[in-house]
Amino acid sequence: MRVLILGGSGIIGSFIHNKLKKDYQITSTYNDSSNYEKNYKKLDLTSISEITTFIKNNDYYDVIIFFVGLAHKKGKNKDLDDFRKINVKTAVNLLETLKKEDKTPGKFIFCSTISVYGERFSVEEYMEDTKTIPLSPYAITKLECENYLMKFLDKDKLWILRLAPVYSKYYQKNIDRRTRIKNIFYKVGDGDFKLSLCNIKNIHSVIDAIINNKVPQDKYNISDETYYTYNDLLNFRDIKNALKIPIFLIKQIHYLGEITNNIFLIENSIKLISNNIFPSKKIQKFLKLKFKLIK
Repeated sequence: MRVLILGGSGIIGSFIHNKLKKDYQITSTYNDSSNYEKNYKKLDLTSISEITTFIKNNDYYDVIIFFVGLAHKKGKNKDLDDFRKINVKTAVNLLETLKKEDKTPGKFIFCSTISVYGERFSVEEYMEDTKTIPLSPYAITKLECENYLMKFLDKDKLWILRLAPVYSKYYQKNIDRRTRIKNIFYKVGDGDFKLSLCNIKNIHSVIDAIINNKVPQDKYNISDETYYTYNDLLNFRDIKNALKIPIFLIKQIHYLGEITNNIFLIENSIKLISNNIFPSKKIQKFLKLKFKLIK
């Protein structure tokens, strides 16, 4: 089984590379100046000529996993074209070249984001059929890529994974950014609002199951089976006396975001004073996502 990981040098891509290489013939790509092991190859997905050369010089891949994206940067409205270049055009370049060379893979796994749903006070649980109203350029272009893939690929070849904020033993930025400003830990109100996170090991479980024909083609939320409160995140960090921020202050920040059209303020204020749950019940019909946040 030959597997190609696009964007294999990032936090998630490199983890999946190291897990899958034990069982499959793995090639991963990167687009920076760092040094990687021999199973990594440099590839600029914005260059059709580079993609063409890469595809012609390599055998057919049974599975392609697409992690390419502007990680941890949501952007501003003026950045939309820049996000489109990375989050959409790279996939278009790749797939159209693969089709031209008659090397379209049997399975294409696209790692998207729960941000495609958009943050709303009126919704507490975002299911796969919840209406998508993305706010940030990052989320808008991820959804555009989803839509392109659904039109371009045969239905039985495409899996879309909408990842909740990801964490691991060694990567906890998505926990810190919800509980800490610089060196000050905080919580809003009583810290009881709920949210979903995704242990990086659960992503590996899902991808491995897809490769082994245990998960049918579809669109899936990928998140821990357990939901968390902000108090849970603080307890994980052993923080007993976090600064308590009143809810009304966050509401004022949200109002400021609305009148200034500041996406960052709108999104993050909603997250802090409402439940944001992205259930993974659909995927768990086929496998258990057993990994969760533990000390």
